Amino acid sequence: MQWYVPVIQLNLSALRWLCLLRLGLRLWLVLFVIFASGAAHSFPFGGLLKGGEYIHQSELVTGAVYARDIIKGENDAPILVEYDLEGNEVKALGEHSGRYADTRIMSITEYNGYLLLREKVENLYAQKFVLLKRNAYENSLLLDQDGNPINKKALLPDTLFVWILKQEFIVPDENYILLEVPVDPYLSPFTVELNTLRSLLVSNTSGKIIYKSHNNIGYRTGFIVNPKSGEQSTFRRKFDDELLNPIAYAKVFAAASGKEFTSTTDELGKYRIEYFNPPCPGIEITYHNPIIAELHYSRFHPGKKERDIYGCPAYVNCFPVKLFHFYYT
Repeated sequence: MQWYVPVIQLNLSALRWLCLLRLGLRLWLVLFVIFASGAAHSFPFGGLLKGGEYIHQSELVTGAVYARDIIKGENDAPILVEYDLEGNEVKALGEHSGRYADTRIMSITEYNGYLLLREKVENLYAQKFVLLKRNAYENSLLLDQDGNPINKKALLPDTLFVWILKQEFIVPDENYILLEVPVDPYLSPFTVELNTLRSLLVSNTSGKIIYKSHNNIGYRTGFIVNPKSGEQSTFRRKFDDELLNPIAYAKVFAAASGKEFTSTTDELGKYRIEYFNPPCPGIEITYHNPIIAELHYSRFHPGKKERDIYGCPAYVNCFPVKLFHFYYT
């Protein structure tokens, strides 16, 4: 018996055309979804794919521009605190009033420097100088070695003690002031304590040390404070928080779409900027739009910049609209 085996002859040319057709259909479907999603973001909703006016993505940003400021206590005086080397507050001394009313903050290095200068001057001009308090100097009549009165030089604002040459060593029209200090000149220079102490509170009238600290002494400062709770923060603000040092009428601008969208802070340091990004292209994308504040300064010397800018990053995530779902098996 002869067996017949059925054979199916395939037309390979037709099969290739069929594969290309299916691939083309899938490509058109993908392009259709992308175009439809982009159209939904870019054009009015009068029709899904109906052409219309090009529409940007509108964004609104609100914020504030502010700086650090000194926090005052109940008596409207700055609060003295101690800071560690990392800048953390470790101890509160109280307001800069009462016991500390007439004091100044000074580093142990500066105070010790005055004492070392005193030793140097007294050794260099031994038996040739006179040490006077400020009042004694200002009320005295100074004569040069020829017996003629001299025009006294004004002392520095914080000078408490001054070393001047004796009359027999004062040459006309030459300097006669050897040293001025705002500290107690009768102390010996620090030795052991110099390695442990960091800051002092020094009397403005006597130059004596009122308080010593192993930390840095400074005023309590902050950016944002809640008037009710006293809670402080730096960046996050609640609706009832108070800006300690708002910067009014500062230029603020957003960089988007290759342009500057400009605004100005109000009297409370707050701003509101509306800017535009390109429409969502139908795929997920993140627009980076920095918010920049421009601040002007008074120059201390000709080489210093008159203005500086401070930036805050802003991000806008754009997600495509999922209009259709296609499943392939």
